[in-house]
This record gives sequence, C-alpha cells and structure tokens, in this order.
Amino acid sequence: MKQTLEETLNTSLPNLTCYLSFIQFDHITNWSLVFAPLENFYRTLALLTSSQEGGSQDKVENQNKAAKISNISPVMSLIVYTMKMPGVSNHRSILEPIIKVICFAIQSCTFKFQDLVDICSFCNKAFNKERDKNSITKAITAEFVHALKYKTCIPDVNFLYLGSMMLQDAKGELPPSSILDEAPILEMGLTGPIHTGATECLRPHIPDIVDFVADVHTLSKVKSNVRGTTMSLNQDTLGGILKAGLSQFLALEIARMSGDRDVKFVTKYLPWLFNPPNTLSQGPKEFLDCVSHIRLLSWLLLGAVNYSLVVGVREGRTCQPIPLEASCHIADHIEVILAGFAEQSKTSVVHMCSLFHAFILCQLWTVYLENVQPTTNNKEELLLAPSILLDFWVKVTPGILQLVSHSKVLAEMVNLHFLSLMEALLECRSTILTKLMPLWCPVLHAYNTTLPDHICVRLQNIQAAAPNQAKISPDTNINKSLVNWLQRLQFKMGQIELQASNATQQFFSV
Repeated sequence: MKQTLEETLNTSLPNLTCYLSFIQFDHITNWSLVFAPLENFYRTLALLTSSQEGGSQDKVENQNKAAKISNISPVMSLIVYTMKMPGVSNHRSILEPIIKVICFAIQSCTFKFQDLVDICSFCNKAFNKERDKNSITKAITAEFVHALKYKTCIPDVNFLYLGSMMLQDAKGELPPSSILDEAPILEMGLTGPIHTGATECLRPHIPDIVDFVADVHTLSKVKSNVRGTTMSLNQDTLGGILKAGLSQFLALEIARMSGDRDVKFVTKYLPWLFNPPNTLSQGPKEFLDCVSHIRLLSWLLLGAVNYSLVVGVREGRTCQPIPLEASCHIADHIEVILAGFAEQSKTSVVHMCSLFHAFILCQLWTVYLENVQPTTNNKEELLLAPSILLDFWVKVTPGILQLVSHSKVLAEMVNLHFLSLMEALLECRSTILTKLMPLWCPVLHAYNTTLPDHICVRLQNIQAAAPNQAKISPDTNINKSLVNWLQRLQFKMGQIELQASNATQQFFSV
C-alpha cells in the first residue's frame, strides 16, 4: 500500500493531471462514470489523514502519514479538474472527502496558491445550492480562523496563502513579504474576476480579526505556533505581515459597511473612538487602555493606507474606514499618552513603548488625511481634510512641548521621536511639514539646551529639504517611496510589539 500510494501521488497523478490539462471539459458529456472512482480515491486519501483530530499518539502517526503524502500538489490539481467536470453538482457527496483532504493539505503540506483559489472558484460555479457552493471555502475559512486563534499549527506559507485569498476576494492585496517571493495574485479568468466567496465566509469572524490585530502578544503567539517552511527572520515578520493584511481586510469591510459619513459600523468595532479618555483622572489601567486603542487604530490606518497606495492608485479607489470627524478624538488619545507618559512610563515596558505608538499614529493619521479623496469637486470638501489635519497638529503640539519641558531625559527622548516623525513626513512629502516647520523647530529647543551634533545635522537636512518638496517633478514616483516607507513602518510596529510582549511575558500558556 505504501509503495502504491507513493507511486500514485508521485507518478500516476501528475501524468493524469497533465492529461486533464489538455481536456476541453465542456465538450465531453459522459463524466458520470468518473465521479464514483474519484470519490473512492478521495475517501481513501481522507481516511489516511483523519487521525489529525485524534490524540497525541494520533498526531505522531499523522506526521508519519504526512511524510508519505507530502506531495499534495497533484492531488490539489486533480481537485481543481474535478470541480470543472460537468455534472459534478449531481455528486455533492464528493465534497466531504475533498474538504478533509484540503484541510489536511493546509495543516501539513505545501501547494500552489492558484490551485486553492481555483478549487473554491470552480466549486462556487459548479454547484447550485448555497450550502454546496461555499462548502469548501467555509472549510478553508474555518482553518484560517482556527490558525488565528492558535487552535491549529500550519506552515507559514499556507497562513499567508489563506490570508491573501481572503483579502483578495475583498479586493485588497497582501503587502510584499520575505516569506513569499512575491505576493500571490489571483489570475483573472476568461469570464471575468475570480470569486471564491471568502469575504462572505470571513465576515462573521470580524470580531476575531479585531482581537488578532489588537493583541500586543500576537507576534509572539504566531512565532510560537506557526511552523516555518522558511525560518530565520520570518519568525519575527510573519505576525506583522498577517496583521497588516487583516488590518486591510478590516479597513475595507468597515469602509464598505459605513458608507458615506455613517459611523455606525466604525463604533461597532471601535466603540471607544468617539468616547475620548478622561485626561484629568487616569491611572495605569486607563493609560494602558489608551495605548491599546492607539495600536489598533494604527494598524487599521496602516491597512487603509496600504490599500489606497497599492490597489487604490491602480484601480482609482480609496479606503477610508475612519471618518474625518474622529480627528479630534484621535488627538485626545494622543494627548493622554503625552500627559501621562512621564509618570506611567515607569510602570512597564508596554507603558514605555506608548510614546512610539503615539508618534506612529501621528504619522499614519497625517498620511491618511493627505490621501483622502473628496467625493465631489466642492471647494469646501477639497479643503476639509487639510484643515482637519492642521487642527489635529495644533491640538497635539502643545502636549509635545509640555512633555519636552518636563525633564532633560524626557526632552532627549521626545526629540528623537519628533525628529524621526519629521523625517518620515519629509520622505512622504507631507505638505503639513512645510506649513508647521516654524512651529515644530522650537520643540527641539524647548528645554534650553544645546542639541547634540547628530541631531543638528538631521534637523538641518530637514530644514533644507522641506521647502523644496513642492518643486519635485510630478513624474517622480512618490507612490513607490510611500509604499517603501509603509513597509518599514509595518516592520517597526511589529518589532515594538514583539519586544513589549517578550518583556511582559503575560501571554498564553503552552
């Protein structure tokens, strides 16, 4: 049996799928004789993988079986062709073993991304009843959610494949990563865009996605739970890539459900957004809650800006999940961090990292507002986002000045954060930098001390370059530089969370 199975998977199946690749399925009518042997084959294969759900001894046996059928690619290709065969809708019993084989492949093997997408797409087209059309996609979505909840341990490449499939069905696109040579892209079918139904299947799990993105320990948990097929640096970056992809999905869904200026769905998942924290009386818990809100909001904005720069520019769309009127409340959250940092930063590493998160949110909110696309050519609407952004910084800057004047040590720390923020806005060619340069430069001198030489050099470079931003040729590819900046910011956000999580060591028990 061992030899037969290996021969079937390694020799016979590739030959069979090669033959099927040349078949014009619509020109052949008598496929009914094929489905019974196919179902028997899938059931036999599913039986070999059924011990995944057993105990520890079963899992060991399953690993041995996985080694025997590790070459799952020809099986996945065969499932694609099975879904293309006319008449498969009359043999819905074949779906059960196919789903078991696919779930095993996701948990234990590697395969082609396009095969997974094609299986879901052709199943969606082949079957008539709704429960059958989305049966495979629902099972794949369940595997993805189980992985998000750390109930299963899947290869890192498969984790990204599933995330990419969910995101692309929502019209988004997974950011580039070091784990995949290039982000997998859905190939367009002859009849138009491929529809897998993944978005509809994932929508009921949006609260789980919010929890995954909001959890400061996500990167540590992913690092501990996901099996890497390509290890080293990927252990630290995988969680950040998944967070960025799911943040984009979340941003797209909130923007889609909210419509024009409707904050109903924003407050459903971010109930604190329009209920700003009390800046007068706050303890460590309130401060930590504010940090958590800022981190989640930063990831959501990262996902929205990522979409607008990567997909939106190409297809003429934008993603705006956070309404402009939330700007003052976002400033309130940042003010809480600035007002309480001097005292609360001594409490823990998470509190200490709060200043990083506050300045990161300032960068993202600035770039987000500068990429808002008005729905009309009305002059007031064209000026709305820039004026809101100016009000935001007018409200935040005094808090930065107050923190700088607190002590020399804090002044040096804030100066480094503020200088990095100014350099980031210069790289993004932010118009607000030129407008507020006269107001911001005194921040660096607020403690009445001589700035170190390296700070002076960096500040001089900003002052020299900022006025020339408007003179840059419009042919310059600013979008590419913004995407590169987002990639580095995504990595920084992930590393800050990873360090905070490792320092607190308060997450799950293994």
